[in-house]
Formats: sequence, structure tokens, C-alpha cells
Amino acid sequence: MKRVLLNMAAGALGAFVIWLIAEPIPWLTMDLPPGAPINYTAQLVLGALVGAGIGVGLGAAEGIYRGSSVQLTRNVAMGAATGLAGGTIGIYFGQAIFGPLYSFGHGLEHTSLAASFAVQLVARAVGWALMGLFMGAAQGLLTASSQKVRNGLIGGLAGGAIGGFLFQMLWEVVRVPAFSRAIGFTTVGAAIGLGIATADALLKQAWVRVMLGRNEGNEYILTKDLSVIGRDELADIGLFGDRSVGLQHAFIRRTPLGYVLQDAGNSTGTKVNGVPISERPLSDGDVIDIGSFRLEFHEKAGRVPVARPVDVSRPAPSPAAPPGVCPYCGSVPDPVTGACLCSVPAAGQLSASPPPAGVSPATAAVAAPIRSGIRLRCVAGPCAGQSFPIPGALARIGREPGQDIVVSDPTVSRHHAIIREEGGRLTITDEGSANGTFVNGTRVTSSALAPGDEVRLGTSVFRVEAS
Repeated sequence: MKRVLLNMAAGALGAFVIWLIAEPIPWLTMDLPPGAPINYTAQLVLGALVGAGIGVGLGAAEGIYRGSSVQLTRNVAMGAATGLAGGTIGIYFGQAIFGPLYSFGHGLEHTSLAASFAVQLVARAVGWALMGLFMGAAQGLLTASSQKVRNGLIGGLAGGAIGGFLFQMLWEVVRVPAFSRAIGFTTVGAAIGLGIATADALLKQAWVRVMLGRNEGNEYILTKDLSVIGRDELADIGLFGDRSVGLQHAFIRRTPLGYVLQDAGNSTGTKVNGVPISERPLSDGDVIDIGSFRLEFHEKAGRVPVARPVDVSRPAPSPAAPPGVCPYCGSVPDPVTGACLCSVPAAGQLSASPPPAGVSPATAAVAAPIRSGIRLRCVAGPCAGQSFPIPGALARIGREPGQDIVVSDPTVSRHHAIIREEGGRLTITDEGSANGTFVNGTRVTSSALAPGDEVRLGTSVFRVEAS
């Protein structure tokens, strides 16, 4: 809402200032009778000035919102240039349609006042809509983002049409050219600013909200393939006032499989949900800590393809593993079968022991008692610091009371996942949870687990440990 109101006010003020400049110049504002030859040169100059005024206003609004004096200066200059071009092109095509339509509508006054009024109303709305279309597209060029250009096209078209409609309504009521132009220009500027900001809000795919720190409450829409977070005045997400934040502290990359946060290697680091990261896929609701700032990542469901669930690969062997310990998972192999936590069962080696109470034969066919000493330690989230031993043949994890491991986290589903041992291999299987199950940062449907692995359910992060 803050950005919408700021855009409206800036667009209106920019257009009003142009009216103050242009109105005293008769050549620009000469009122011609219907059917009289149009001074296209004067119209082009006036359109260019209005476009530049609105462009300056909207560019200034963006710089003020981001809290950067460098971006303010740059956006005002670029807003003036792009607005000038957009206004010139827009008024040219707008006038080409408005002029004939308006004259036709005026000619209908002798037969039907209602028809005449309707045609003139449409002519004004269409003419200003085309002008708004090009102005809006020009504003999108400020960020070199195709998404912003698209939003500008849609918002400018809608805003220009609304502004032109109100302009003509006001003219029919007041019939005072100077006053009508003043209110009309201001209304068109406000409507274009409103249209662009509204299109940005409705069509955004992913965004970051500042939860703690300077500019708290601000939302930064991610419109680029690579968005920079940092103290740099030209950063896409500016975190100013904290010297522990690097100039380019982190990056958010848009990939075919979703958004990825990457730390740039600063000494203070970057955390996601309380866990230090170097690179990590982002999910809706993830909390990012950088210095004294806290950000929250959001993305619309279905806008970006979710990473395809895959099995986590077997960990690399540790050269320092002592004799008799598996170099891959750190567990002691079974003295009879030689199987350890990361062993893959051969055909016919699945457990044939009787199913434990409460476990169905189908589940028991692929489950064996889980090795004692394996536990999940919560390292981030509402349960941070707690340790959960893995009980029995399998362990059901979820928010609902009665689960083997109950996680009091609203982002965890009631029945979230199951941990079981399949032929000596510990696995976790997602139960169709709303927010997914992640192992070492990768979303999975079923995955092998080994001590040291990191498991994320909702905003809660666990580490697999062996005692």
C-alpha cells in the first residue's frame, strides 16, 4: 500500500507541475473548435512534457521508497528521458485515434446527445490509454526487466484509460479549459502511477519483505534473474546503516527450478531460518538474517516450478574414518551382514521379522528396527535445542499429537514425513506435506539419511546424529 500511494502521489505531482509550466504558453494549450486543423507539433511537445513529468515523479518515488540517494538521482534522470520518449510516442498514436473519434462524436450532437457523449468519452479514454501504455512501458525500462516492462504496459494502459475517462467527465461538467486540464493532467498522472504499482503488486511472482531493520515493512519485488542484496546504493535490495553488511552481501538467483540464495563470502555470513548457508534454495516463508536485518522471502504458489524431488546422493568417504567404521556414514557395520546405515539392500535381503505392534505387514515388508542411537537434533525453528530419538521400526513425524515425533511448528504438516530403515538403510519419506521435506537443501520425496545430514520440515531444521 505504501508503494501504491507513493506512486499515485508522485505521478499526480509530476503531471501537475507540467500543467503549471505549460498552461501559460498559448501555443501549447490553444483550444481549437471541433474539426479545426490540429497543431500536431504542439501536441507532441505537450505529450512529451507530460510524459517527462510523470516519469520524473515515478522515478523519484522509486528512489524514495528504496531509501537510496543514488537511485533517486539516477531514476529521476532516467524517468525524465524514458517518460519524454513514452509521452511523445503515446500522444502521437493517441491523438491519431482521439482526433477522428472525437470529431465524429461531436457531429452526433445534432442527432443524439447521449451517443455524442459516449463516443467522445471513449475517444478520450482510448487516446489517454495509448499514452499511458507507452509511458508505463518506458517506466519498466528503468530496471531493465521484461517483467517490469510488462507491468508498466498493463498498468499504464489501465491507468491512462481511467484518467482519460475522468478527464472527459470533468470537462463535460466544468467546461473551463484551464481548470479541466489541471485536474485532468493530475488525474491521469495519479491513475498511471496507481496502475503501474497495482500491476506490480498483482503480477509479482516473488518478493522479499524487510521484517527488521531500516525500511522495515518495505517489499522488494524480484523481477531480475539476479537480484543483489547489500549496502551498495545500487543494490536491488538495499540494506543501509549496518556496516557489517557487505556492499554486495548476497544474491538471489532465479532459476528454472525456483529461487536460490547465495552468500557472497562476507565475514558476517548469511543465515536462512537460523542456519548459516553458502547457497540454498528458497521456499515461501523462509527467513533470511543478514547483519542486523531480517528479511522474509515469499513466492506465489505455482509461479515458479518446484525443484523435482530427487534422492540425495551417497556422501563422500571420509579419509579419517577409523578402522571398523564405514567411511561414508560413520556407523559401525553389522558384524554378520556387513550392512551399515548407507547400505543398499540386495534383492531378497529385506527383513522378514514379524511386524511390530501397530505396523502393517506392507510397511513391515520394507522396514527393520531402526538402529539405536540415531536421533534428530533440532538446530533451527520453534523446537531448536531439542533432541528426538528415533523409536521402533519406523518414526512418523508431524504436528499432530500422537505422532512419534511431534514438532510444534505451524509450517509442519499434521502428518509430514516417515523415517524408517529399509534393509539397513535409513530413509525419510515425505507424506504429501504442504511445505515439503528437504535433505541437505534439496526437496525430496524419499531419500537416504546418514549422520550429519540436515533435514528441513517447514521452518524447522534437524541434524541427523548417531551416538
